[in-house]
Amino acid sequence: MSASNTYIFRWTGKHIDKMPQRANVAAHKLTKVVRDRYIGMLAEALDSKMGLFAQAPKNDILGNGFFETTRPCLCFTELSIQNVAEHCRKYGRLGFGFTKQFIAKHGGGPVHYTLGTESDPTIKSLKRLASLLNGCPLKPAECADLDYIMHFFKRLKDTKAPAKSKDAKGESEGQKKRSTKSSENAKNNRETKLARYPTLKDLEYLEENEWRLVYTKANKKWHSFDEKEERAEARFSIEPGKELQAVVLPDNLTVQQVLQKSSLTEKLFQPGRPPVQLISLESLLRLP
Repeated sequence: MSASNTYIFRWTGKHIDKMPQRANVAAHKLTKVVRDRYIGMLAEALDSKMGLFAQAPKNDILGNGFFETTRPCLCFTELSIQNVAEHCRKYGRLGFGFTKQFIAKHGGGPVHYTLGTESDPTIKSLKRLASLLNGCPLKPAECADLDYIMHFFKRLKDTKAPAKSKDAKGESEGQKKRSTKSSENAKNNRETKLARYPTLKDLEYLEENEWRLVYTKANKKWHSFDEKEERAEARFSIEPGKELQAVVLPDNLTVQQVLQKSSLTEKLFQPGRPPVQLISLESLLRLP
C-alpha cells in the first residue's frame, strides 16, 4: 500500500482495544463498543477544539534518571507493511497519517535511538553539554527549554527474559544434584554464547523509525496543556486534508460506518482540499 510508504502514522487505541499478545490482528474482531469508541476517537481528532491527544513518553528515562521526558509528545512511526501488525497490537488500530514535511514544519523530527545507560557515549555527551550550558548566564525559562532536545532520544530496551521456573517442592537429593548440574551446564553454555554473541536478547524498537512532535508553548496548535497529571497531557489540533492526509481504521465495517456519518465526512472531504484517504487495516494486512 503506497500510503504506508508515503506517510508516517500516529497509532492509537490500545487503551480501548486490548488484544492478546499473539493475536492475529487481521482476524481479531472488534466488538460494537470498541468500534464505536474508535469512531469517537476519530471525531475528537477531527474536532478543531480537541485534536490529537498526547502524553509525556513513558519509560524513556535516560542516563539512570539524569534526563527525563516530561513534555507531551505525539509519536509517529515509519513502518513497512510486514511490521505494522505487531505495532498495532502494541499501540492500537487507529492510525493518523501525515507527511514528514508537516512534522518538520512544526519543530518535530526523527528520534535518535540509544542504549540510554550512563556509559553510553551519547548520554555522556549530553551530560557534558548540559553541564556546559548550565554554567552559562541563561534565564530560568531558557534553562527549562533545554530539556526539549532530550525528547528526541529514545532508550532501546531488552526484551524480557523468559521467566525462571520455580524449584519443585519435595525434590529428592538425586533430583537436586541433577538440577544443580543442569544449572551449572546452562550457566557454562550461556557464558560460552556471551563470548561469541554479547547480546542474547533482542532489542525493542530496532524495526521502527519514530518521529516526534514535542510540546512547546510557542506553537499555538498545542493546547489544553495539563502538567498536574501523572504524565503531562496536551492536545494538538489538526486540519483534515491540509495536514492530516490519511486515516487507517481497524476494519472494513468501521470504514463503512465512518462514511455514513455526515458529521465526519464533512470534515474528511472538504471542498478545496484533498480528501483524506480512508484505509482499512483489515484489508491492508491481507495484502500479499
